[in-house]
Amino acid sequence: MRGRIIGFDSRTGTGALEGEDGNRYEFAGAEWRSDGHPAAGFQVDFSPDGHLAVAIFPVYDPADVSGDFSWRRFFLSFSGRTNRKPYWLYYVLPVTVISLLLIPVDMVLGTYSGDGNVGLLGSLFSLACLWPTFAIGARRCHDRGRSGWFQLIILIPLIGAIWLLVELGFLRGTHGPNRFGPDPLGGRA
Repeated sequence: MRGRIIGFDSRTGTGALEGEDGNRYEFAGAEWRSDGHPAAGFQVDFSPDGHLAVAIFPVYDPADVSGDFSWRRFFLSFSGRTNRKPYWLYYVLPVTVISLLLIPVDMVLGTYSGDGNVGLLGSLFSLACLWPTFAIGARRCHDRGRSGWFQLIILIPLIGAIWLLVELGFLRGTHGPNRFGPDPLGGRA
């Protein structure tokens, strides 16, 4: 269920939140499933257990640039989940376009090698994209209910690359919260 933190007392390690059903739920700090401390106003996903809230995850919606979105978290963090929309719109599409635009730039600058089909700027850009590639890929794997290590399937010639593309790019993540966090779609299709 979705909700909003009403308050959290770090001295006692307890807090309260309001669920989308309008009910108030108490929680212990040990139920917080993220770095840092919960704070008033945080949007969360949790499981109600009577009048208690358990397994509380902060809700991060990378498609909502006015809310909790953080470019730094999006490109560098291995924790949490990322759905298909930000994967394609904020990562795959821009990286592909920039990579294609760097080819003529490398040619004009004379830093493009036709023998190896590589350019200096394109190579530097690819190197800079390594960490974000693994971080965003890991979060897509998490959305599918898999460990980030699943990306190593790409080491299987041909089949691995196709399988990884289908898993990360085309298949919807698990419905509802999983061991990696809340559903970034909030249960929407």
